[in-house]
Amino acid sequence: MAFFVTPIASSWAKNTHLKPPTDGYSSPSRASILASSSPQPELHQSAQAHTTSLNDMTDIVVTESPMIAILAYCLTSNLMVLANKVIMSTFGFKHAFLLLAFQTLITLLVFLVLAYAGFIKHRQFNIEDATKWMPVTMSLVLMIYSGATALRFTSIALLNIFKNMSLILMAYSEWLLFDGFRVTNLILLSFAFMVASAVIAGWDDIVYAPPTTNLAASYFWMFANCVSTAVFSLTMKSKIRGIGFKDFDTVYFNQIIACPVLFISSLIFERRAFSDLYSWYLGSADEGEWNGLVLAIILSGVTQFGIAYCSAWCLRVTSSTTLSMAGTLNKLPLSIIGMILFEDALTTQRVEGVFLAVFGGVLYCRAKMFSEAPAQPKSDDIEKMRLMEMNEKGHISQ
Repeated sequence: MAFFVTPIASSWAKNTHLKPPTDGYSSPSRASILASSSPQPELHQSAQAHTTSLNDMTDIVVTESPMIAILAYCLTSNLMVLANKVIMSTFGFKHAFLLLAFQTLITLLVFLVLAYAGFIKHRQFNIEDATKWMPVTMSLVLMIYSGATALRFTSIALLNIFKNMSLILMAYSEWLLFDGFRVTNLILLSFAFMVASAVIAGWDDIVYAPPTTNLAASYFWMFANCVSTAVFSLTMKSKIRGIGFKDFDTVYFNQIIACPVLFISSLIFERRAFSDLYSWYLGSADEGEWNGLVLAIILSGVTQFGIAYCSAWCLRVTSSTTLSMAGTLNKLPLSIIGMILFEDALTTQRVEGVFLAVFGGVLYCRAKMFSEAPAQPKSDDIEKMRLMEMNEKGHISQ
């Protein structure tokens, strides 16, 4: 258990110290404003200072707590996947481009409302940055479209297992294209666990799949999602430093560029999407089913913004390694919830595949953390440095 918890706990311990508000996200407390605007009698100064410290402490606990940020990220991530599974599988909504367009529009509206209220800050839209960022957004569209379509044909657990394959693609691509971290033996071992989990779960899926299951479409879209996820990650890494985006700049530009792209794609590739949706509304015998679909789409759009916000929140109070570790561990409860809610076959091989996938992901995060850590000097090197320092001091004193 310590093997799984240590990376998150260590990052949490480093980030739980009291820190002053930064980047304009936190506002001064009412007590501190009163203290700075007018002189207070000495009798009330100690109470005033105590009130200020308590208010600041509350702000830090709410906004800077790594554990709350990680839990919020896991919750929104789970809600998003479950909502998409309900829409695409339970309700049988087949128009993925139209669904993603609605979700992106809702996310953009929530973002603009919060930005207008002053809760978040972002760079203003301009054509130059939008043109540079266009490849990132297009790869994002491919990633979310392939992921949503894959949920139509496969279970949440199996998709989670195969998404680990994108880590292998990203690792070798970063190593080849960006001179990234070295692929160590521990990383290769984690890849072996990921591949083994995919083989075990995939074989179980093929053997026990119902006759109506479209296995070709299922594995095609899962593979496409792995490739597009790797492409999105690599494209964003190559662009974000040059453009200089921060926090919610990426969220804003992704949504405002992707929204028209998704609606146009729906009109081109899903010509009957709007007419089918309108016919469904008119011909729906059960009003509750229509209301449930609309509610699920709205919830998924709000949750999509929640994922973006919580991701930036986690990166601000923890680290990218901690966020990756949280996402990996989150696959376990999400897969179990998916098996229970959607009545997927709960076989021994599938459970083994989930656990192997999670273990492989955790092992990969640990190995990557070690490969990126600066090398510590050996004891002999430390002794040599100490002797050299003493000799230098001796020459100076002479």
